[in-house]
Amino acid sequence: MNVVTLELSKHASHRAKNRAISPQSVEAVIDLGREYNAGAGCLGYFLSGNMTRSMEHNSDLNLDRSRGLAVILAGARIVTIQHCGRPPRSWRPTHGH
Repeated sequence: MNVVTLELSKHASHRAKNRAISPQSVEAVIDLGREYNAGAGCLGYFLSGNMTRSMEHNSDLNLDRSRGLAVILAGARIVTIQHCGRPPRSWRPTHGH
């Protein structure tokens, strides 16, 4: 999924700027991260440290800035972006991604 085609909410834009999160990091999380049902009809994407180390070991990717990043989408709109050590307990894995 290309981040350029996604709409960024004002909240998400503010959070990304304050947290120094690049569009490339957001795109990596959506493309490579695990997909979760984040509640309220939203999808959450999370890229763990273990996942990034495995991917970096097997390719030329540098995912340092994407490690531990969560992105929440409502349809084609990015609602928020945050750093976290693991996905929230309330998130449930989906079977599609």
